Amino acid sequence: MRLTRAHDKGSKLLWHSWHIPRHSFILWLATKGRLRTQDRLHNQMLPRVPCVLCGVHEEDHNHLFFNCTLSNAVWRMISLKLHVTWPTVPWLQAWEWACDGYASRSQHHSHVLGMALAATVYHLWSERNRRLHLQQHGSVQKLWENICGSVRDRLANLNEGCLLPESIRR
Repeated sequence: MRLTRAHDKGSKLLWHSWHIPRHSFILWLATKGRLRTQDRLHNQMLPRVPCVLCGVHEEDHNHLFFNCTLSNAVWRMISLKLHVTWPTVPWLQAWEWACDGYASRSQHHSHVLGMALAATVYHLWSERNRRLHLQQHGSVQKLWENICGSVRDRLANLNEGCLLPESIRR
């Protein structure tokens, strides 16, 4: 006999038939606070270093994904594209807000929002790692293009693509 367990609140935004596995995995780690950010490394006795995206504030999940000037600029662009107004609250509260507000909406809408959310977190994390480990700095515009390209490429490979709004297909 196989036991089933209750799904996490955000499972509908994370794990659906349209998801990009590596994006969903990084988003899942971020929602659990398990990405190896500088604040987590500091807890293991390493010296504190500022956020590699802005160079000013201490890096933690909340700063990296929402409060950093670079991530903030990316979220504004995503919000305009998807016609979503993200609340200005800490990272986990924003995740709860997205889960509560969008997991119950139409399947297409919640899938696209989940993909955009996962792609944004994934590409912010990738940009952070490129800057930290390779000393390669990308622009906000390049991040935006990578996020849109990832989502657009995935949607282009779906049979349901014709059901999506024109603003998302562009």
